[in-house]
Amino acid sequence: MTEALEEYLPPANSQEEQYKSYKQVLKDSTRETAIKSVGIVASNPFRVVAIRQIASIAGGTNTDTGLKDVILSPSDMFAGVPARILFEASVIFISKSLKYLCRENGDQLGIE
Repeated sequence: MTEALEEYLPPANSQEEQYKSYKQVLKDSTRETAIKSVGIVASNPFRVVAIRQIASIAGGTNTDTGLKDVILSPSDMFAGVPARILFEASVIFISKSLKYLCRENGDQLGIE
């Protein structure tokens, strides 16, 4: 997925070019968010199974702990995915934007 996205949203050649323009920051944020989103969607069923197994060991009432049971109920398989993707997108966007702002206006704020 990373290689395919780098063709459409090419990364900067160096660390300095990465934060030279805000347009490049937005491209990098979009690319990283898409890559992390694919990872979240692919790994979420296993996360749900792990959480259910931990809950059953701890004495919870939910007994559907197998991967088969999660796959047969697709609404459970992707529980929490939108919130996790939103969290990752927010962290990436805010951190890259702050880094860009510090590089552009750091001398006025006393940041090197």
